[in-house]
Formats: sequence, structure tokens, C-alpha cells
Amino acid sequence: SYIIPIYNVSGYIEKSVASLLEQSYSNIEYIFINDCSSDDSEIKLRRIIEEFPERRNKIKVITNEQNLGSATTRNIGLDMAQGEYVMFADSDDWISCDYVESMVHKIESGSDDIVYCDYFESYDNNEKLITQNYGIDNIECIRSMLGGGLHGSTWNKIYRRSFLLKSKQRFVEGADLFEDVSWNIRLFACTTKISYIPKAFYHYVQYNSNSIIKSMASSRKKNGQGYAAHRKCKSCL
Repeated sequence: SYIIPIYNVSGYIEKSVASLLEQSYSNIEYIFINDCSSDDSEIKLRRIIEEFPERRNKIKVITNEQNLGSATTRNIGLDMAQGEYVMFADSDDWISCDYVESMVHKIESGSDDIVYCDYFESYDNNEKLITQNYGIDNIECIRSMLGGGLHGSTWNKIYRRSFLLKSKQRFVEGADLFEDVSWNIRLFACTTKISYIPKAFYHYVQYNSNSIIKSMASSRKKNGQGYAAHRKCKSCL
């Protein structure tokens, strides 16, 4: 299952969704959740979906009645997911066509609960490869996430859904900054079955000025949210 929250990404969503639907791997459940966007993101989403009729019966498009934030929206996606594995994407980023196939192949080749990989930071005129080889020891991975090495995002990882259900970990609702880091730290604390692929597939867009996370605008509210999310990790460490 691929979970994609959407919020005011009109200028980016067409490329993002096209890259998701052009995957070489065919058996993907897509869950797009529009978190009450004020622009035409959903209109563009539905237009792109029409161009991929072979995918249509595996696509769900949900619209929140009010803006709930990324944490709650991701939890909605988790509750809806039916696939054996779970992946996430930000709706202003894009992915290489063999991303899902490569990640599924890796996680199916063993008993891993989490697989992570490298990624690209994508700028206006170039891209930068970000290597993520921080090993497969869960405690070292957690330390690296806390230290800013291993990216704490959800989008360069694949998760075994049975493990997610067993762990009972949820995104901290109301904490929409660093909520993915908090969730990943708690998940990594729950398993030693972790693998790494030394290849980049995910293109992490850096030029979306509307992105809260990417602009990292400091405010008391956001700092408080980050603290609340990280506080949830204490019981795991």
C-alpha cells in the first residue's frame, strides 16, 4: 500500500503522481488523502489518474472534511491500507520507476520489517545524492536519526504491514513537525530486522516554498510540536 497525503501541491502533484503510477511493479494499492487543500491539487490528481486506466481499480482518493494535519492523515492511510507492505510519499516529490519493485524485492528476500535506501535532494537545476548507509543495527540507526544522519522520514523506507500492526505505533496526532521521525524511532526500537539498499530512488524536492517541513520555518508552535513528537520516543529508548 502506498500512502500519499496531499495538501496544496498544485505545482508539483502532476509529476509526483505520474511517477507513482508509472511504477514497474504492478500490484500496488494507492491511497491518496487530500487534507482539505485550498488549491486545485485534487482536480489535478484525478486528471492524472484518468491517464492510467490500468491502475484505477487499485486507487483510493479520500478527502478530509477539514484540515487534520499530516500525522492524522497518515494514520487514516494506515487504517485503510490492505497491502502486505506499506510505503509513503510526499505529494511534491517524485520517484524512479523501479522504486517499489526494488524495495519489495528486498523485503521479500528475507524477513525484514523495515528496509531503507539512499535518496536524492532535488533542486531547481541539479540533484544531490544523499547516502544513508548507517547499518542495520536498530540502536545505531536510532542514534543516527536523533543525530540527523539517517533521515527520519517515511518516504525512503518500506515497512512490513504485519509488523506495523503488531507494534501498534501511530503518528503523534497534532504534531505535524518531526512526527515521522518520532514514528520511525519507535518502530526501529521495536525490531532488529532491518536492511539497507545502497541505491537512491526517491527525489526529495527542495524548491517547494509552500512545504512546512522543507522550509523549516521556526515558530514556538512548531518547536512545541517537535518536542511532543520526540517525547513519545522516551518509552522505547
